[in-house]
This record gives sequence, C-alpha cells and structure tokens, in this order.
Amino acid sequence: PTTTYKSKKPFPRNTLPADYYSASRQHAHLPLVIMLVLTQLSVGTFLTGSALEYFLTGETTAVMTRIQATSALFFGLVALGASTLHLGRPLYAFRGILGLRHSWLSREILAFGAFAGLAMVYAVLTWVSASAFPELKSWQPLAGHLVGIVGATGIFCSVMIYVFTKREFWSFESTAIKFSLTAVLLGIASTWLTIFILNLTDNSPESNRLMAEAGPVLSKALIITTLLKLSFEASIFRYLLRRQNSPLKRSALLMSGELSNVTLARFACGILGGILMPAFLLNHQTQPLHNVTLLIIVSILFIACLMGEFLERTLYFSAVAAPRMPGVLR
Repeated sequence: PTTTYKSKKPFPRNTLPADYYSASRQHAHLPLVIMLVLTQLSVGTFLTGSALEYFLTGETTAVMTRIQATSALFFGLVALGASTLHLGRPLYAFRGILGLRHSWLSREILAFGAFAGLAMVYAVLTWVSASAFPELKSWQPLAGHLVGIVGATGIFCSVMIYVFTKREFWSFESTAIKFSLTAVLLGIASTWLTIFILNLTDNSPESNRLMAEAGPVLSKALIITTLLKLSFEASIFRYLLRRQNSPLKRSALLMSGELSNVTLARFACGILGGILMPAFLLNHQTQPLHNVTLLIIVSILFIACLMGEFLERTLYFSAVAAPRMPGVLR
C-alpha cells in the first residue's frame, strides 16, 4: 500500500487485525498443478532411466530406454502445453523469456524449453540403430546427461519462483524437498510401469531377468521415497500443537479443516501407490503373478502415485497462508 495513516492516538503495539486468526483456502491453479507435477515426472523418468543404464546392460535395457524416453517426452510436452493455460494470453507466451536477467519465471520457461528440445533429440537417438548410424548413436550418452542437467535446472527455477514470494509455506527447504521428491517418486513409478510394459510385450528371458533384477530395487526405493515425502508433508501438523499463531499454523488448520478431504485423499493415494502396492509386489517375488493381476497392481501403483502428487500440489497452492491487508472477520 502507498497510503500512510498517521494518528495522535496510535494503536497499541500488540494490536492485531480482526481476521488475523482466520484462514481461508486459496485458488488451486490447476494448470500450474498439472505443469509442475508432469515436468517433475518427466525429469524424474529421464534421471531414473539414466541411473538404471549404469547397472543394466543388454538389448532389453535399450528397448526400455526407448519406451521410457518417449513417454517422458510425452509427459513433458503435455506439461508445457498445460502451463500456457495459466496465461491470460497464451499466444504471447514467448514474451516470458524477456525478463531472463531478473525473473525466475523467465529462467524456468527457458530451462524447460531447452529441456523439451533436448528430450526430443534424446528420444530420437534412442530409436537410432547403432549399426546403421554409429556416429549419430555415439551422441546418445551426452544427450542423456544434458537432458538430466537441464531438467534439474528447470525444477530448481520452479522452486525459486515460489521461494521468491517469501511465504513460509513456500520456503526453500519445503518447496525444494517436495519438488525434488516428486521427481524421484514419479520417476521410479513410471520406470516400474515401463519395465512391466516391456515384459508384457516382449516376454523374453532377458526382459524377465530385467524385471527380476530391477523390480525389487524399484519397489524398495519407491517405498522409502514415499515414506520420506509423506513424513515431511505430515510434519506441518506439529504446528497445530503450538499456541502461537503463524502462517504455517494457518496452513495446518486449513489442511485439517476446510481442506481435510483433499489432505486425506492425498495421503491415501500416497500410501496405496507408494507403499502398499510395491510392498505387495515385493511379497510376491518368489511367486510370479499372472499378467492380468500384475497389470492391475502396477497400474494402481502408477495412477495412485500420480494422483497423490496432483493432490499434494493442489494443497501446496490451496493451503498457503497468503499475506493480506488487515480486514474483518469472514
């Protein structure tokens, strides 16, 4: 505000606005929810696939890389398309990079634009035959590293956009942990889905070996990542025990009150897809499941994890305690 009010009888220092203790939900920003989750899914899928390449070899792994790179590219492009829906005039989205020197939003646009271009190149290279085009194929490892680096840079820019607002619920620690763990969690879940699809379409001894070796590792990693993320998200409820009011306590009140249905659904999806389903798969390592049963389990795993992250990001926007001018009780 630009108006300064002066009085010979100022208010006491401990005077608070009438609505200081009230908390109201904020707009969910659905296009941003979709964009953030899917870009992190895309980056996480590329990074998880690159990590697996170091431990696994063979033609089956190369086929898995093709499927994974193509699906990750698809999710990344959908995310960028969804981001334009948040703009008032999507046709002028290209102007977003004009503030590159001072705007984290411009840097994010540039980073994810470069990520999409590199991801497209990498996805094409995974389909190139090494025997027919050996020189072109030799660029694939470098392209894979660049995709991972640029994608991680894009996620960092996304983090800084919200950190710059100085809202406690959007602190650097909280936002960085949530965004990075979303990338890891969904990257693992999508890799599990890719391996299953490969095993279903190419039921060869090598694809069975890939599933037998990578499946348990991915299941354990998914359970650990989910436990870490859900524990961190649940830690905000400790502010309900504090007598002093604060923006974080107001966020906790929203999540346990007006937004309780979203909160419960978020944790239910996280537990179902990130803990129960991978635990079920681990429990049946020695007793192979029927393909139909396995299809249902892996599909539930991926969809529940994805829906859980969409709900978490909805809470990220809806439960923030936004600074505002003093007002009356609502």
